[in-house]
Amino acid sequence: MQVFDRFPTYADAIDFAIKVRKTMRLETIICRTEEQAAEFDLFPFELTSPIVLVARFYPIQEEVERLVEKFASEYGGTFAGT
Repeated sequence: MQVFDRFPTYADAIDFAIKVRKTMRLETIICRTEEQAAEFDLFPFELTSPIVLVARFYPIQEEVERLVEKFASEYGGTFAGT
Protein backbone atom coordinates (compact mmCIF):
# COMPACT_ATOMS: atom_id res chain seq x y z
CA MET A 1 0.00 0.00 0.00
CA GLN A 2 1.01 3.58 -0.53
CA VAL A 3 0.90 5.59 2.69
CA PHE A 4 -0.04 9.28 2.80
CA ASP A 5 -0.20 11.43 5.89
CA ARG A 6 -0.10 14.99 7.21
CA PHE A 7 -3.30 16.14 5.53
CA PRO A 8 -4.29 19.55 6.94
CA THR A 9 -7.77 18.27 7.86
CA TYR A 10 -9.69 15.02 7.96
CA ALA A 11 -11.95 16.44 5.23
CA ASP A 12 -8.89 16.88 2.96
CA ALA A 13 -7.97 13.24 3.54
CA ILE A 14 -11.50 12.18 2.64
CA ASP A 15 -11.51 14.33 -0.52
CA PHE A 16 -8.15 12.85 -1.56
CA ALA A 17 -9.41 9.29 -0.99
CA ILE A 18 -12.56 9.98 -3.01
CA LYS A 19 -10.53 11.42 -5.91
CA VAL A 20 -8.25 8.36 -5.93
CA ARG A 21 -11.24 5.99 -5.86
CA LYS A 22 -13.07 7.80 -8.66
CA THR A 23 -10.08 8.59 -10.87
CA MET A 24 -7.81 5.59 -10.36
CA ARG A 25 -10.38 3.04 -9.11
CA LEU A 26 -8.03 2.08 -6.29
CA GLU A 27 -9.15 1.01 -2.82
CA THR A 28 -8.40 3.54 -0.08
CA ILE A 29 -8.55 3.36 3.71
CA ILE A 30 -8.80 6.53 5.77
CA CYS A 31 -7.37 6.34 9.28
CA ARG A 32 -7.71 8.84 12.10
CA THR A 33 -4.73 7.46 14.04
CA GLU A 34 -1.39 5.80 13.45
CA GLU A 35 -2.60 2.81 15.47
CA GLN A 36 -5.59 2.36 13.18
CA ALA A 37 -3.33 2.54 10.09
CA ALA A 38 -1.06 -0.13 11.60
CA GLU A 39 -3.99 -2.57 11.55
CA PHE A 40 -3.85 -2.46 7.75
CA ASP A 41 -0.21 -1.73 6.94
CA LEU A 42 2.78 -1.91 9.26
CA PHE A 43 4.77 1.18 8.38
CA PRO A 44 8.15 1.49 10.18
CA PHE A 45 8.12 5.29 10.56
CA GLU A 46 6.07 7.73 12.60
CA LEU A 47 2.99 8.99 10.77
CA THR A 48 0.92 12.10 11.37
CA SER A 49 -2.83 11.74 11.06
CA PRO A 50 -5.03 11.84 9.18
CA ILE A 51 -3.57 8.96 7.18
CA VAL A 52 -4.78 7.49 3.89
CA LEU A 53 -3.68 4.07 2.66
CA VAL A 54 -3.97 3.42 -1.08
CA ALA A 55 -3.95 -0.06 -2.62
CA ARG A 56 -1.20 -0.69 -5.13
CA PHE A 57 -1.93 -1.25 -8.81
CA TYR A 58 0.72 -3.41 -10.42
CA PRO A 59 0.50 -3.39 -14.24
CA ILE A 60 1.55 0.27 -14.52
CA GLN A 61 2.53 0.86 -10.90
CA GLU A 62 5.05 3.70 -11.30
CA GLU A 63 2.74 5.89 -13.39
CA VAL A 64 -0.18 5.28 -11.05
CA GLU A 65 1.91 5.98 -7.93
CA ARG A 66 3.18 9.28 -9.34
CA LEU A 67 -0.36 10.38 -10.16
CA VAL A 68 -1.67 9.39 -6.73
CA GLU A 69 1.23 11.30 -5.10
CA LYS A 70 0.25 14.37 -7.15
CA PHE A 71 -3.35 14.05 -5.94
CA ALA A 72 -2.13 13.91 -2.33
CA SER A 73 -0.18 17.14 -2.71
CA GLU A 74 -3.30 18.83 -4.11
CA TYR A 75 -5.03 18.08 -0.79
CA GLY A 76 -2.05 18.96 1.42
CA GLY A 77 -1.00 15.36 2.08
CA THR A 78 2.50 13.94 2.09
CA PHE A 79 3.70 10.68 0.52
CA ALA A 80 5.20 8.77 3.45
CA GLY A 81 6.24 5.59 1.61
CA THR A 82 5.06 2.12 0.72
